[in-house]
Amino acid sequence: MALKTATWVHGNALTVVAPNSVDQIMHEGSGTIVDIRSGTQPWFHIPISTPVLINNVRSQLFRVFILFQTRPGDGIITDVWVYDGESLIHQFTNLSLEGAHASGLDSANMFVLPAPHSVSFGIGISFRFAASTPIDGPEQLFRIFIATAGADFNM
Repeated sequence: MALKTATWVHGNALTVVAPNSVDQIMHEGSGTIVDIRSGTQPWFHIPISTPVLINNVRSQLFRVFILFQTRPGDGIITDVWVYDGESLIHQFTNLSLEGAHASGLDSANMFVLPAPHSVSFGIGISFRFAASTPIDGPEQLFRIFIATAGADFNM
């Protein structure tokens, strides 16, 4: 499968579904840092610049990326869902992704669709982060950093 084009969006495009589950969202030059309340599992969204047509041919999405970093013990990415407009095209579930994956592509930040998807509208990536729950003590904040997100398309 020959790559026709790749598009990326900076991590500071990140939005959160339930702002009450986070303490702070810091959009910075390097991406977005989110401090998440313990025991919560907020969903985040990142829109991808989408070439619907390439040389008058509908593009085919075949993989997406989220370059991220978590601190040890802060929590895990449990789900990554891919949308085309309002249509859910694939769910990556039962994940347990954590660690330093913000500087380059690897198996923890690359999500290959089972079959190429013919793009109709705009691609969006949604993911859920499950913050850790401390055993004892007061509520804590747990952090995730999103550097960038992207997608690969062919024809």
